[in-house]
Amino acid sequence: MLIPKLASGLCAFGQILSDIKYNLMAACPMRLDGHASLDRIERRFQELRDQALTLLEKEEGIHRDRVSFSRGIDMRYVGQIHECSVSIGSLPVNADTIGEIRRAFDAMHEQLFTYSEPESEVEIVNIESIALLRSDHAVRQKIPPGGRVADALLTRRPMIFSADGSAIDAPVYDGAKLGENDELAGPAVIEEVTTTIVVDPDWHIRLDASGTYILRDQRTP
Repeated sequence: MLIPKLASGLCAFGQILSDIKYNLMAACPMRLDGHASLDRIERRFQELRDQALTLLEKEEGIHRDRVSFSRGIDMRYVGQIHECSVSIGSLPVNADTIGEIRRAFDAMHEQLFTYSEPESEVEIVNIESIALLRSDHAVRQKIPPGGRVADALLTRRPMIFSADGSAIDAPVYDGAKLGENDELAGPAVIEEVTTTIVVDPDWHIRLDASGTYILRDQRTP
């Protein structure tokens, strides 16, 4: 069993390490035929991009130079009631690229539904602009070497580990004073800032250099 020192705070810790992503979508119904206004699609993409940048700067305090963008288009064959989301990266929408976008839709439709209709008319339903800020890579924790387990002892107190209600005198340790490769045998309790770890009788615990406790049942080979 693995128990990180931040076991009860991993959701918050993960949020800190996560990328920041904004997805902005707009309806843009249009058939991709000879009358399609590709300039309007491109303008709508630019508007979504500007909205995303404003949100990131205002809500997150992020400078626009750190943000990357990608694009998606929800498309379908005329007459269908469902659409496919086609990622086009940073590709602009114009007369030179629309054929490539159409082929990407046909390929995605075949991947999802096992068939495509290159001869059928296609229409756009929505467009989406995805703004992404990659988080800095987390540095793996490396805790100091241990070797002085006795200094981490806080107190001893009676604890109940069995269904019969009998108490066992067990030690309580300060997890902040344990170091790399420090080991304890149950019964014991380790108090961390965000969690408390109970080590049952017949179990063994070791603190890894990464800050993760490794628990093993000594009765298991």
